[in-house]
Amino acid sequence: MNDRRRLLLIAAATTLASLGVGAYAVSRLRTDARRQAWQDARKDAYQKLQAQFPAPETDGMIARDGLAAFLRFWDAQMLLRLQRAPYTLDGQQRDILHSGSVLNPPASAGDIGALQDRLGVRLPPSMRALLALSNGIKATSDYANEKFDFLRCAQIDWLNHIDQGLIDIWNKEGFDATDAEYSVYGPKQDSVKIRARYMKHSIAISPVVDGGVYLLNPQITFADGEMEVWDFSVKLPGANRYQSLYPLLEIHCSNQCTELDGQHVDYLLKQQLGPIPPRT
Repeated sequence: MNDRRRLLLIAAATTLASLGVGAYAVSRLRTDARRQAWQDARKDAYQKLQAQFPAPETDGMIARDGLAAFLRFWDAQMLLRLQRAPYTLDGQQRDILHSGSVLNPPASAGDIGALQDRLGVRLPPSMRALLALSNGIKATSDYANEKFDFLRCAQIDWLNHIDQGLIDIWNKEGFDATDAEYSVYGPKQDSVKIRARYMKHSIAISPVVDGGVYLLNPQITFADGEMEVWDFSVKLPGANRYQSLYPLLEIHCSNQCTELDGQHVDYLLKQQLGPIPPRT
């Protein structure tokens, strides 16, 4: 909020008070002004933190540097943010710092083969490459009080074995994009334009957290052997779809950095300004 708007709100509250308007209305205006001021302070503090520790530009990094280099970069970014965190770390964050990595030991060829045999599906090259370097990836921040990890071989399974209710809910809503709508990938795609019927035969590579999940869709494959990947996030009205796992890994890394930076800023502001004023 700029100074002009803040002064106008305060002046409006004063005018209402002089006119005999109830204390509730005046209090609400003042609370709204304090809330907006808190949010503005958060924005300023976040920008200063970004200037000091710039958010990583991950788009296209795997194609440029290779998956192994990207995972090392991801690991370093997470550890940097946990090491400088001013707040008390949760259990998994402490475990990550203690182990020194968000990555797990590589899955063996036998582990990956057993997973493919259990699913009855050959995994796409990008998924096999990830598991061969790290058998899952640990999340550094909560979402809906749960960790949104990339699962290990032993945990990956068909979505209909994990959460049939989620499949039923989305299929009742009738999401069934046309061929023209569904063929669009990249920034121009509309996340609402999905085919809910594909969910029944999709593979969950993350936990289902608050209705959100990462999926492999074996019903859509590409000439390079890759398989469609869904970011079926609760932050989206549907799903963002990719033609490989790699773009999702890059976005997930960037999001984890942003979330940890946000926690850092929120903690500092609560120490300085107290908690954000409630909505009125």
